[in-house]
Amino acid sequence: MCFNPDDDLPYIYGKDEEITEMINLSGNVVETVVVDHKIAKLKSVSILGQKYNSLEATSFRSSYIQAYFRDTSQNTVDHQLRPAQIQFFFRHSISILNNNNQLQTTTFTFAYVRWYKELNSESLVTTFDTINSKCYSNTFTDPSVLDILPIHNIHSPIGIYLNKLKNCNIVITLPRRITE
Repeated sequence: MCFNPDDDLPYIYGKDEEITEMINLSGNVVETVVVDHKIAKLKSVSILGQKYNSLEATSFRSSYIQAYFRDTSQNTVDHQLRPAQIQFFFRHSISILNNNNQLQTTTFTFAYVRWYKELNSESLVTTFDTINSKCYSNTFTDPSVLDILPIHNIHSPIGIYLNKLKNCNIVITLPRRITE
C-alpha cells in the first residue's frame, strides 16, 4: 500500500457505529461485534509492484483497470474480467475477538469503481482480437453494491481509447507487472 498506518489519513464518517451479532450454525449468538462506519480514503495503492491510481490522484491515467466482476443478471458464480475506472480507494477496520478472547483489529482495503457497460448485441463493433482489445460502451453501469471491490479482485491495468468510435471505448489489455 502507498500509506503508512501511522499517518493521519482523511476519514469519512457515516452513521453511528452498528452492533452486529455473529450467530453460529445452531442459532446461538457467539459474540457481538461493533462495526464502525468510519473509512480512510486513499488516492493510490500498489499491488505487487503495480501502482493503481484513483480519480482523486494527481494523475488518473492508471485508474483504468480490468477486474473480476460477478454478473448478477446471470445465474452463475463465475467471474468475468470487465473494465472499470477506480473512483477512490478506502480501507476499513473491524475489531473482533480471536480464539484467545483478545480484541484483534483487521483492516480491509477496497476500491470504489464504476463498471463500463457491455455493448448492445446489435452493435457492429465488439472486438479486435488481433490487437487483444474489446469494445465497451462509453457509459457506466448503474451504481450498485458490486461497485465496492476488494483490491485483490483487481487483475491488471488497461489502456483505453475513450469515445474513439460512436458511443464506444476501445479497451486494450495491458500486461501485469509483478515485482517485489
